[in-house]
Amino acid sequence: MKRSLWVLGLVLGCASTMSLAAEVNVYSARKEALIKPLLDRFTEQTGVTVNLVTGKEDELLKRLSS
Repeated sequence: MKRSLWVLGLVLGCASTMSLAAEVNVYSARKEALIKPLLDRFTEQTGVTVNLVTGKEDELLKRLSS
């Protein structure tokens, strides 16, 4: 739960600094079923499309660093 709130806060923080952005990318090592409802609610409230990229932590870190 704490991690989900952290991710939601991160998404909201990014959206507020990029208010003109039509979409954001969220990288998460959590199961999609756990985080997708939060991201869907975020999209409903802001109109910002969220692209969810899931995978294992090391895979996501490698992808982000490249």
